Amino acid sequence: MGCMASSQRVHVLRVPTLSWREASKAETVTAALARLDAEIAAGERARPAARLAVLSAELDSVHQVNYNARNLAALNWLRMIYCAALKTQKYIVRSDPEMVWWDGNIPNSRGVATAVSAVSIIRPPPPKEITSFEETTSSVTDKEAYAKTIHQLFVSLDLYKRPVLATENEDFVANVNRKEMHRLELAWLRTRRSEMQHERRVLHTQILRNRALYAQLQQLLETLWTEDRPGVTLEAALRRAKALRDALAAVSARLRAAAGYAHAAARHVDDALPAWKITSLGKSGWERTNTCADACVLLVQARCLERSARRVLVAPAAPRAARSLRLSLDYAFTDALHDHKHQKATEVFLQFKETVVQLINSIHQVLLNNLENLAVAEKEVSRLRRELRASRAHGLVRRGLADLRYEPKALTPLADTNPALGS
Repeated sequence: MGCMASSQRVHVLRVPTLSWREASKAETVTAALARLDAEIAAGERARPAARLAVLSAELDSVHQVNYNARNLAALNWLRMIYCAALKTQKYIVRSDPEMVWWDGNIPNSRGVATAVSAVSIIRPPPPKEITSFEETTSSVTDKEAYAKTIHQLFVSLDLYKRPVLATENEDFVANVNRKEMHRLELAWLRTRRSEMQHERRVLHTQILRNRALYAQLQQLLETLWTEDRPGVTLEAALRRAKALRDALAAVSARLRAAAGYAHAAARHVDDALPAWKITSLGKSGWERTNTCADACVLLVQARCLERSARRVLVAPAAPRAARSLRLSLDYAFTDALHDHKHQKATEVFLQFKETVVQLINSIHQVLLNNLENLAVAEKEVSRLRRELRASRAHGLVRRGLADLRYEPKALTPLADTNPALGS
């Protein structure tokens, strides 16, 4: 059985879509100046430049950490070579600024072989944070694999049935747990890096659009006034006000980013504490290990977020609570088998949360003062922008160019064809 085709037509309302070039043909020069200035102000209201500066600095500092085990081994090897060179009065040959080796067969020849000090020899390139994790980490793990690895370790060592052995093997378990947490941190770093790179591309697009609008505005101004442009003093005052506003916005963006990281770290600790408290209440060893793994994953993420907050604030030194948290996380699975160690670890987690809360309060105090100053600077920029816009409009009216049509393609030859524009 077939179906009859419908003969009714669906009426669709077509909205005219005009590009900015087509729309600009119907506007005057005065309206074009006001529109471009308003679009530039709207683009600057989101402050993409300040946020981009914070993201770029954070991405750069993500790759800067202390030397890992591989770099330390290379440094020790270089120290041994240097000591051997001093004893045998041989030379250390440097042919590349990032590579140093020793060859006893090459004497002084044209300054290539030079005896350098221990301070100058130990200058390897700065290591990268994600690279350092990748050098010591084989693969990325997830929460389920993390719990299964620790569970298999406890089963093989028979720690569930004989908790006394947990104290004797706590260092071994801590080393395994530390490697697994390195994998978790590596996964978090990769995810966060991809998010920041995506946000940076979006901010780049916004900044390029603002620059294009500013270039159009400058081209229009240079075409209308080759000299004696009205509001020159207002332009200088506006530049100074924008510089102050941008400086305050940069500080505000940095404080907001740090506060966001700190708030997220506090939330992760709040989510981890209930899971940690019920660790000792599990009916089986797998339930206790799985619950402890859930708490450790949240606490590792909280530690990464707290480190990110310090990274944004350019405060690389970790507080004592953060160092205590890292040590407690290493021994979390064995401490969960003993009540007194479990309680001590709980106190360490609470101290870390208090430190994060203190950081949040400190950031908020500075941020409130900064926002007040930023609001005043923003009002000053808006006032100067309105006065400058009015001054330019009055200048066009005095010259009789208020009704001149705005055509972007004709901006370049406009001053040559119309002598009134150059006067």
